[in-house]
This record gives sequence, C-alpha cells and structure tokens, in this order.
Amino acid sequence: MCDIREFIQTLGGCRVVAERVGAKYTTMHSHLAAGLFPAKYYDALCALALEAGCEPPSRRLFSFVRMPEANRSNEINALSDREPTGADDQLKRGST
Repeated sequence: MCDIREFIQTLGGCRVVAERVGAKYTTMHSHLAAGLFPAKYYDALCALALEAGCEPPSRRLFSFVRMPEANRSNEINALSDREPTGADDQLKRGST
C-alpha cells in the first residue's frame, strides 16, 4: 500500500473502515483528507488488513510521535547512568 486512499479503498472504503474502528464516517473522511490516520488506529487497521488478506499499513500512514534520534540516545543514556534517588528507594518499599 502506498497511500491512505488506496489502503482505505482496499478495506472497503471510508464507511466500512469507520464502522469497523468505531469512528464516524466524517471523522474517517477527515483522516483521509489529511493523509494520516491517528496512531491509535494502528492496531485496528493492521487487524483489518489481515482480515482482508492484504499487507498491513505502513507506519508512515500514521501520526506517531517521533523523537529525534540524538535526543533519544541522550535520554536513554541519562536514565541508565543516573544514581538511584530516595524516590527509587520509596518505590521499592511501596511508599509514596
């Protein structure tokens, strides 16, 4: 599948897809016009594609939040290198 319009048509059109994911037709049509599905529909639309016997949708068709690679690496390193805090001890003991 190369675009959202083709994907929706393969699954039976806006009305069918909207009904299957629990959205209104106008909502699904708005997503079609925008060219992106909300990320919350990813699992449901993958399941619909499987039912229809077609390829799952590309993640490019969804509005996933992407974290810049440099920031992601720095944050992961910062979390793994930090010293335990008093809050960590409280969580281990079940205190708040």
